[in-house]
Amino acid sequence: MVLTPGMLMIKIMNNFLEKSNFNKLQNFAKQGLQFNPSYNGHGEYYGLRCNIDNDEELIDIFKDTTKEKFKIQIEGISEDSSIDIRDLNNFIPHTDPQSKLNLFLMIYGDKAVNNGIVFYDEKEIDIHVGFRENRAVLFSSNIIHSPNVFKDKTIKRITSTIFIKEYKYI
Repeated sequence: MVLTPGMLMIKIMNNFLEKSNFNKLQNFAKQGLQFNPSYNGHGEYYGLRCNIDNDEELIDIFKDTTKEKFKIQIEGISEDSSIDIRDLNNFIPHTDPQSKLNLFLMIYGDKAVNNGIVFYDEKEIDIHVGFRENRAVLFSSNIIHSPNVFKDKTIKRITSTIFIKEYKYI
């Protein structure tokens, strides 16, 4: 099955990574990476980002786990694949034209309904997925989505997005 532009898909998986791999990833994301400021396509500050497309060991873990858990063989990823640290203070509705699917993994942050990701149906929020460490969300890149925002409190989180350019179902 190949997703066509009119098809939308959102799949959620708790406990995505094996516990030992997830613990290594959390420690790596909190202590072992160099993050740089990132800006969206409009020049607005987006957060801190560390691209991981050249980290073959980490990418292989994501590929193997995606194959096992979501039954998708990742055949190509975008160089934009990254680990991000950000404050959640603005909705940033967008799509990701550089990929066909996104694998979004929640690495570190408060377990909360207001610390997740939201998906839009045209211009309104239609689906919300709350934040939980080691929760993965695989979704069509053409779905308008945004980090969720809680206006009364600044929440910081660490996430990873693998932008999947080529894949096949197995």
